[in-house]
Amino acid sequence: MGTLIYNFFNNYNIVIFHRIFNFALFIIFCIYFFSKEGRDERGRKIIGTASFYASISLIVTLNIVGLFSNTVRSNIVIFTNAMCLVFIVFELVELIAICILRKSKKM
Repeated sequence: MGTLIYNFFNNYNIVIFHRIFNFALFIIFCIYFFSKEGRDERGRKIIGTASFYASISLIVTLNIVGLFSNTVRSNIVIFTNAMCLVFIVFELVELIAICILRKSKKM
């Protein structure tokens, strides 16, 4: 299992996929941020709360990556994949929190 994960992270094609996915999530966040709902007072509160949860997930995922620092620092492709995954987790938590908070605020 360890060699499978190592080979997954050591693949440059996965880096390209992670970058494209990361950019797509960022575009989705920007669309919400600049939408009419994201600009009003309630939308700013939702974004602020979601950003708080996302920053907690960022701290947790960076600490998890830090546990494997020798492996991550051994190869630039593995390092790039690890950092892309950290930001993907950050953006996913942000977008999921926005969706949940939007649903809970409408009720």
